[in-house]
Amino acid sequence: MDAETFEDLCEHLLEDMGFYNRNIKKGGADEGRDIEAYHDRIEPDKITVTKELWFIECKRYTSGINVDSIASKVNWAIAEDADYIAFMSNSHLTKSAKKWVGKMSGKSKLKVIYWTDSNFLRILFQYPETTKYFFPDDVVPERFVK
Repeated sequence: MDAETFEDLCEHLLEDMGFYNRNIKKGGADEGRDIEAYHDRIEPDKITVTKELWFIECKRYTSGINVDSIASKVNWAIAEDADYIAFMSNSHLTKSAKKWVGKMSGKSKLKVIYWTDSNFLRILFQYPETTKYFFPDDVVPERFVK
């Protein structure tokens, strides 16, 4: 799967998860995100809805995602006043990247989410239609089937 198809897969998963006004930023100058989208959060009163701005970075890697790969993305999200930045990847954040994210937490309102490695697969396999569309010849492992 090439990088563009992986971005399309991520966009489909975001749609499945209830994100709306999804905007895929094609090309090299994506200003810190591959996809910009909104998601509603229901407040504890179960009446009030808060619209949250998400930046999503899609990383199809064969090795771990290091600090250099995410630092500018996080800084762009802070500069653009996003509520969340999510890293969607078949790979994993390196230990140093996770440590860096931990140090950055609390320095702004931005929340950093990583849907990576096996968590990415768990999300993918929650949506069998999307899984089948992108991987028509593959069998979903039994442990991921509801």
